[in-house]
Amino acid sequence: MIRITLGLILAVVLSLPVSAAGLYVSGSFGVNYDEDPPFAFINEDTGLVGTVAIGTHVTGVDGLRLELEAAFRSHESTLGPIVLEHDTTSLMANAVWDLEALAIGRVVPFVLVGGGVAGTELTFGGLGSPSIENDGFSWQLGAGANYRITDSVSAGIQYRYAALPELEIFGFELDGGSNHGLLATVTVQLQ
Repeated sequence: MIRITLGLILAVVLSLPVSAAGLYVSGSFGVNYDEDPPFAFINEDTGLVGTVAIGTHVTGVDGLRLELEAAFRSHESTLGPIVLEHDTTSLMANAVWDLEALAIGRVVPFVLVGGGVAGTELTFGGLGSPSIENDGFSWQLGAGANYRITDSVSAGIQYRYAALPELEIFGFELDGGSNHGLLATVTVQLQ
């Protein structure tokens, strides 16, 4: 299933008209948190999220960019004295639209939509490290703004909502997969 989804993502990205001179790389780092836990006795901590992406500008469509992004999200929760470590790795194809008409000086807002695959794991610390895992289709939405420092470097801030694989045990939902993130981003154009 994952191989088919990855192949489909790559085929779509490679089939679109792109500008070879418009290649860029970007990296993001920030905080993330899950929706409220299903049980009141689980305490959620704010976690960390990091992404790296390579992308390009689509020829003939002003402001449209396509990118392939790898991301890692991690945070801890506690269930009484038990520490729950929750890690998710994802690979997504994103469409990003720079809203040039709404730019204020060098600040350009953007919106993002993406889809791909993710694998998530919940480890119960202190119990011999048993874990619960799930993987599957995931998607995300985002919005933010970039400040153009130079013609080839920009920095920005963004919000992301990601729908990631759910985790269940014995029919009880431990995590619904909903994740929110606030990230700082640096993008560098490759010439």
